[in-house]
Amino acid sequence: MSKLKRAILDFISGLKPVKMVITGVAFSLFLVSFSIVLRAQSQIYPIQWDLNVQKNKQLSSSDQIYHSISKAFLNSQFDSIEIDTSGWQRRKHKGLIMRKVRNENLIVIDTHDFYLTIDPIFNFQFGRDMEDTSAKNLTTNTRGILVNGAIGDKLSFYTSFYENQAFFPTYLSDHINETGVVPGQGRVKGFKETGFDYAMASGAVSYSPWKWMNVQFGHGKNFIGDGYRSLLLSDNTFNYPYLKGTFGFFQNKLQYQVMYASLINLKRLPATTSTEAQFIRQAGTFHTLSYAPSNKLELSLFEGVVYQNWDSTGTQPLPWNFYVPVIYLNSVVEGMSSAHAKPVLGVNLRINPFKKYMVYGQFAMDNYEVSNTGFQFGIASYDALTLKNLTLQFEWNNVSRNMYRHANEQNNYMHYGGYLAHPTGNDLNELIGIVHYTFHDFFVSAKWVYSDRQTPINVDVGNGSTLQYRRSEKVTYQDYSIGYLLNHRTNMKLKLGYSGRELKAFNASERTSWFYFSFITDLSNVYYDF
Repeated sequence: MSKLKRAILDFISGLKPVKMVITGVAFSLFLVSFSIVLRAQSQIYPIQWDLNVQKNKQLSSSDQIYHSISKAFLNSQFDSIEIDTSGWQRRKHKGLIMRKVRNENLIVIDTHDFYLTIDPIFNFQFGRDMEDTSAKNLTTNTRGILVNGAIGDKLSFYTSFYENQAFFPTYLSDHINETGVVPGQGRVKGFKETGFDYAMASGAVSYSPWKWMNVQFGHGKNFIGDGYRSLLLSDNTFNYPYLKGTFGFFQNKLQYQVMYASLINLKRLPATTSTEAQFIRQAGTFHTLSYAPSNKLELSLFEGVVYQNWDSTGTQPLPWNFYVPVIYLNSVVEGMSSAHAKPVLGVNLRINPFKKYMVYGQFAMDNYEVSNTGFQFGIASYDALTLKNLTLQFEWNNVSRNMYRHANEQNNYMHYGGYLAHPTGNDLNELIGIVHYTFHDFFVSAKWVYSDRQTPINVDVGNGSTLQYRRSEKVTYQDYSIGYLLNHRTNMKLKLGYSGRELKAFNASERTSWFYFSFITDLSNVYYDF
């Protein structure tokens, strides 16, 4: 089976748990799309740290009331904001090839009522881990296509497909071999002796019938929060089918968002007549209520609940309350210790004491015990130290031992082998520092991560039995890169960098010194810093 066919089948089959809700809305979107003219303002921006920094800087520099808790951002959020494009100013090339490389999308169709762009997306990376005595080359060969479009001023869409072959440092290869998944990028099959082959498809339709309402139907990722990490819902995991509605009230001071998602537990169903048994399906519902009385403050409440959709007797119907779009209803009806649901409740706070400064934090809980909580505190400064385009960010995350876990592992707050929130999961204390500076099209970036955590380790004690204990680990991760932005429309870059990682434990130690060079269209986050 081809990777494209497999990705499409995974997408279609993932719709089953919430297909009654999704199908009706998707059909409605299809019908209304024929009555729309002009350019869409419902365009979805990629969830990528560099691009989010640009958007956060624009929002925090403005006087308008805004909501930044939910990513991906929409184009309509920036309608009344003057955007600083000085960093994009460059020579206007006359030749077709140089225009396409430096200034334009590869293919553009632009009429009065229809807009479409088509671009190649890729990551050609070469590197080596100097700590690896085998001296093997670490390469990534990613090829794909991205299509963005709009029908009128209310409806937009995008679709993309990536195909990858890659060789990773030892710590990443070990993680992939254990989980069967490249973090956030899909299931793998072996490639040559030590490499991995994987693919990822994504897409969405976004419809804004009024300025105060947006509906999205897609297969992708979402992020709740203002930090580098999220303890509520992150883009750390693989894509999933979702239906999301966002509504603004009282001159956009109040925003309500509800999302339904079809999730996967990477455990097989009992053997059937199928060639390959299907994975166990789960369903998720996520609600966010945000209040922003001014451009300096946003306070948000969050509820996320993952439901078991299968047990030993077969597929189970979802309860009635799953379909009711009211925040906290599921937690009240099911309780915090439900046998078939895993709730996560939280609060997100953003304060902008001055323009281009942001203080943010999160509190998360999934039970009424101290061992089931998470805390986040962070500070970000744009044009820091009066230096234009210098971004500084500091963040602290603390997650207790039992957070995101359920007595029945089928109900963990997870999808596709990864946690829906922090990529490490739980039982951790983490510090993050980021420095990012751009000068015209050149950029320099540095990131430091220190994590003190307890990791579950399984030990073979013989007779087919294993014993699990928690190992204390201290992990230091650092990444330094310099590069050049070739085309801002696809975030196409040339980048030279170094990633260093050191793990220290009582009976183990690991070191990685990964030098790399990449030619990349950088449109999504990848989290290898764990």
